[in-house]
Amino acid sequence: SVAPAGALSDDGGRKLRILQAEDNETNRDVGERLLRRVGHEVISVVNGAEALNMLARESFDIVLMDRHMPVMDGAEATRRIRAMAEPLRSIPIVGVTAGAMEDELRTCLDAGMNTVLTKPVVAEELRATLVRLTSKEREWGPLKSDRPVLVVDDVQVNLKVAKKQLGKLELSSETVDKAEAALEMLKTGRYAVAIVDINMPVMDGMTLTRKLRAWEKENGGHVPVVAMTGIVAKDEQKRFLDAGMDGYLAKPVVLSD
Repeated sequence: SVAPAGALSDDGGRKLRILQAEDNETNRDVGERLLRRVGHEVISVVNGAEALNMLARESFDIVLMDRHMPVMDGAEATRRIRAMAEPLRSIPIVGVTAGAMEDELRTCLDAGMNTVLTKPVVAEELRATLVRLTSKEREWGPLKSDRPVLVVDDVQVNLKVAKKQLGKLELSSETVDKAEAALEMLKTGRYAVAIVDINMPVMDGMTLTRKLRAWEKENGGHVPVVAMTGIVAKDEQKRFLDAGMDGYLAKPVVLSD
């Protein structure tokens, strides 16, 4: 399910035992090579039914689940895993699909997948997803707010996924795909927090934040702004903070059940 659009880096994360469900032989081989290169152990099967059988016999840290497979597709296999007893029902599942339409993503997330990567999967995105879904270092507490979260991203698929994830946290949200429109919305003070993509056309996330902070300096108030980016280097983090942002989320943003 993985095309090598970048090189996986061994960042010191723990080595994982990964179950890959993928019916395409070429995709299976590429995924195995990519993951084994950084020390992960990979067992591959060709459909969802085989994935269920393998999970019943052996232990894994995470599952890479292709959406479209013969015999049993990835969505049905995920639903059956989520109906199993613990600890199997809580195993992280990363969906992989060539379809980025709203209905396709909704099917994957509604089935119980933790997140969905679109083919061809960028190797660095896969690496980051595996690290965050299997990390035990940070546990999320309850999140409550009477006001909505505003998600700002120029990619419609990202907006739909973010809204679905926030809904799982029982948080209301609104989305907008243009930073200029987001700036005017944030000036109303209606939002508990803004999650802002860094890379957007016309006005990027840091420019949006700087303009918001300048307006707040004159008019009062402070809306927390969280950067959403695939870049997490220390010098980039400093740039976010210097622009007036309050924190960052590394893409792809994932939730652990």
